[in-house]
Amino acid sequence: WAPSSDTFGGLVGNSVDDTVLTEYKLNMNTGAVQIIPMTGTPSVEFPRVHPALLGRPTRYGFASGLVSVGVIFNSLVKFDLVERAVAGVIELPPHLTIGEAIPLPKTTDSSGGAGDRDGSDEVYLSVFVFNAQTAITEWHLYDGESMASEPVTRAIFPSHLRVPYGFHGSFIAEEQLAQHLKNKKID
Repeated sequence: WAPSSDTFGGLVGNSVDDTVLTEYKLNMNTGAVQIIPMTGTPSVEFPRVHPALLGRPTRYGFASGLVSVGVIFNSLVKFDLVERAVAGVIELPPHLTIGEAIPLPKTTDSSGGAGDRDGSDEVYLSVFVFNAQTAITEWHLYDGESMASEPVTRAIFPSHLRVPYGFHGSFIAEEQLAQHLKNKKID
């Protein structure tokens, strides 16, 4: 799942409607690629899933929502990838903007959810928030299951510390880094 690349041009002069969540199905036998846009949904960027389910079929995914041309993110969107629909939205006030939301497992058990649930929404959404009114960066933690509008917790950074707008990436545990460095071949 990724924003559609058919029309995405960095949003400079484009409509935010150009960045719809899009499924890319790769047929490893034939080399064929099927591109399936999820129409009728908010414009989004930085799609993510529960890290224990990465690369596997998953019911829910999350992304940062765009509200205007100029790359302004001020909502968190939960997608039901099976039903191909929006399952929840946390919309922040207009003076708050966010970067990429990182799903953090609620538990270290990666076996999935109970019953017919795959556990893909059993996450907290970790996101940096910039308050344009105060010029202060905050860190918020939202519940990915309930998608409640109030964060579970938040931290306010000192005014001299600013997380750059658009900060995003992948984060790994120290053990994962050690294993990576152990396996890395240096010429």
